[in-house]
Amino acid sequence: MPVISGLIISFRLFIEVVTAVGMLSGIHFANGIFLKLLFFVFGVAVIFIWNRYSAPKSPNALTGLDKLVLEMLIYGIGVVSFVTIFGRKVGIIYAVIALIDLFIMYTSEKQRD
Repeated sequence: MPVISGLIISFRLFIEVVTAVGMLSGIHFANGIFLKLLFFVFGVAVIFIWNRYSAPKSPNALTGLDKLVLEMLIYGIGVVSFVTIFGRKVGIIYAVIALIDLFIMYTSEKQRD
């Protein structure tokens, strides 16, 4: 079971990094200074929010429904960002991967209880 848990956590970290880097890539790929600035602000905000409220060792880490809502909000912003920056296909692929991640995380946590 530790191997599977490690894979799940590694997958989660990968998705978090892809989300942040994807948003920050809008600095380069977005059209117009407003969108570039917007993606910069969203990317940095996501990094700080995730660090403060979602990191497992954070003293402010959310749990349960609060954490799920935060993750859905961040992934939702990520989906909109990916569609805007990279197009509909990439946005849909990202959305499916994010949903799979949430499903795996929350079903595996329930199995541990």
